[in-house]
Amino acid sequence: MFNKIYSENRLFDPNDEGYGDWFKSTQEKPQNTKLFSKSFNSSVFNTVFNEEKNTHYNDSREIIEYKDPSAQETSIDYSNIGQDKIKDFTSRNNSNMNFSDLKKAYNNPYLVDSRNVETRDYNSVNRLKSERSKISFQMTEEEQQRRNTMNERLAAEEEFRRGRVREQDKLIEEHYNRMNHMFLERF
Repeated sequence: MFNKIYSENRLFDPNDEGYGDWFKSTQEKPQNTKLFSKSFNSSVFNTVFNEEKNTHYNDSREIIEYKDPSAQETSIDYSNIGQDKIKDFTSRNNSNMNFSDLKKAYNNPYLVDSRNVETRDYNSVNRLKSERSKISFQMTEEEQQRRNTMNERLAAEEEFRRGRVREQDKLIEEHYNRMNHMFLERF
């Protein structure tokens, strides 16, 4: 009886949302064509994979969202009070278990275009420190304006979050009073 009452009267939690309904409702999966002949080896695999990937990226006109650097997340599990709906379920950086968001991985199996990744090899920590010491940055007026706009947006988002917290607190209080009254009447 308790479980029935609980399931009928539980409150919304953004972590309860997920892609279950989306995943069930996706159209019939495309039929995989046979890519490999009987003479399969790693060279054949790499060739076919690179051709497939290059075809995807040549046809792709995706917008890349630029994000300013942010503080590294902690390894302590936490949830944000006043959390809005979660749009990306990718694990946090310092999580014990690393995983990608299902919807992103399902819709884009080629996560990074390796042709556009520039890598540098450092022989020592001193060489890395030396290169980093040469970095200097002075914001242009346009960059400063962009930073101010972003700060205003972040302040507005924080105000919306605080509003959600106030509403959630009110809902919890009303829910508690309703449940308390119901249990006192029944038991």
